[in-house]
Amino acid sequence: AALTAQYNNSGKVVVCLFGDGAVEEGVFFETLNFASLKKLPLLLVCEDNELAIHSLRHERKGFDFFSEIAKTFNFEFADGDGTQAVEVVGKTRDILARMKSSGKPGFMHFNYFRFLEHVGPLEDFDKGYRKKPDDMIERWDPIPKLYKACLSGGVPAAKLKQIEEQILGRIEGSILKAKTASFPPPQELYADVFAEGTR
Repeated sequence: AALTAQYNNSGKVVVCLFGDGAVEEGVFFETLNFASLKKLPLLLVCEDNELAIHSLRHERKGFDFFSEIAKTFNFEFADGDGTQAVEVVGKTRDILARMKSSGKPGFMHFNYFRFLEHVGPLEDFDKGYRKKPDDMIERWDPIPKLYKACLSGGVPAAKLKQIEEQILGRIEGSILKAKTASFPPPQELYADVFAEGTR
């Protein structure tokens, strides 16, 4: 997509978000090399929760220097606290401006915390591979932090309440729609699997 944007001279930047578990993969370093070589309009964003499914960082990674990796491959770089939405937006705007000026691809690294299991709606602290922090909500939940930032920025509490009710309404509506939806027909198993006319 980034190569297409460059070829078409569209002015678009392609953003790719991934977890820190992906950075041990060979394709990650291949991507860094190719994007650097071609000076692609690509912004890589690493959401680092220190986990690759159930594997902790120190059990699987022999390095921890994202800034050095970005520098080695000639990327613009930024990092920060992923729970601070205002900070994330500000640093994203800044790196996009630097990318536009320098013609380099960009790499962002933000720390996060995984509240639930890797796949599913439940907590998994009882599985024994990690402990539940005492300050989990206060330290890692971005919603209360954004709420406070909005209040400090002059957004009325009534407006925030209205937004919250709209979001909850959309969530409840989506859940209801999923629960009442019919199962797809069996032929959907083959949708987008084969090129048209090849079966």
